Amino acid sequence: LEKYYDLFSASVYLKRAQMEFPNTETLKRLINVYTRMGLFDEALSLSKEIEGKESEVKKLKDLVSELEKAMKSHPSEEVLKAAFYAISVFEGAPLYNLLGVGMWLAGKKEEAYRFFYKALTMNPFDKDIYFNLSS
Repeated sequence: LEKYYDLFSASVYLKRAQMEFPNTETLKRLINVYTRMGLFDEALSLSKEIEGKESEVKKLKDLVSELEKAMKSHPSEEVLKAAFYAISVFEGAPLYNLLGVGMWLAGKKEEAYRFFYKALTMNPFDKDIYFNLSS
């Protein structure tokens, strides 16, 4: 499920699987799903149990945070390019939302809509994505 961007359903399935039969592989997949949804705090709380996973999640959270700050303080073509490059490293709802914001600010509303929609399909409970999509 996580490969098809139905991350919410994947998270429910993996949570249930982890409760019924706890194992490292399911836990790693659940952490990855939470991270891609932008639920970094949930991912961090689980990642403490797996060596090296916590620093990986922190790096992704910091990457998204820095890009969001840059987009808010001085939106530019360079910030947008950096966000596109970041997608090659981390394909997650927060970056798709950020790309939507960048496209919206660049006047490319149809492209912005596509990014917001993709972000929303990855995390249907993010209020910021809903707000951006409805603007």
